[in-house]
Amino acid sequence: MDLKQFCSNLQSLDLSHAQMALSILWFHDEKTPDEIMSAGQLSKIIFEMGLGHPNSTGLGKQIKATRKTIVSKKGFRLKDLSRAQIREWLHPILGATHPNVDQDLGYLPRDVWKDTRGYIEKVCIQLNGCFQFEFYDAASVMLRRLVETLIIECYEHLNRESEIQKDGNYLMLKDLVNRANNSGGLSLGRDSAKALTAVKELGDRSAHTRKYNAVQADLEKVQSLVRVSVDEMISLANLRKVDSEVGIAST
Repeated sequence: MDLKQFCSNLQSLDLSHAQMALSILWFHDEKTPDEIMSAGQLSKIIFEMGLGHPNSTGLGKQIKATRKTIVSKKGFRLKDLSRAQIREWLHPILGATHPNVDQDLGYLPRDVWKDTRGYIEKVCIQLNGCFQFEFYDAASVMLRRLVETLIIECYEHLNRESEIQKDGNYLMLKDLVNRANNSGGLSLGRDSAKALTAVKELGDRSAHTRKYNAVQADLEKVQSLVRVSVDEMISLANLRKVDSEVGIAST
């Protein structure tokens, strides 16, 4: 749902201008956590979307009076507890809520994979969610998928993808891991190499062994190795947007 559709849906709710402003701030906060917006910005959006024409100074006072934000010179930022309260206002237009997963303290913390690629971030988000809600087989399979993706990304970045292809198709994970870990592969550190093998075995058991079910300890046993491996491969494949921007700026 984009901002235009979101604001259009807001019209069906009986909200004050301050509640509309908080809802719009919540919308942006969902996409960019801890987003800060000024009363002027919020007033402008409300006006442009046909939701009213509040005075920005008055709107700022009204928002402040709700005590649902942290106020700074730059504007307003939602308090942690306010997010759930605002979502309750919006329930009629949002429907079912997504589970609350702490990505910063997940199996793979956000700092390891943020600002990479959208498809990689989504896999990591699902991995953390599965682990937090104790869906350990699902977490193992998502972890397997992440490692497979990152190996391919590394070879593609190095313009060596032909080394892991047969008849134009990428090899199975077993062969990808062997190529990456063997002499002439990706020259990963010892811990990273161990992680690739462990993740492949764990993911295979969860996906293909009929009477096996992963438990928390299975994933925690390799967690530190996985974190090192994922971080190393993201760097090797130059997947971090910040890294790319710094590289461009320094040339």
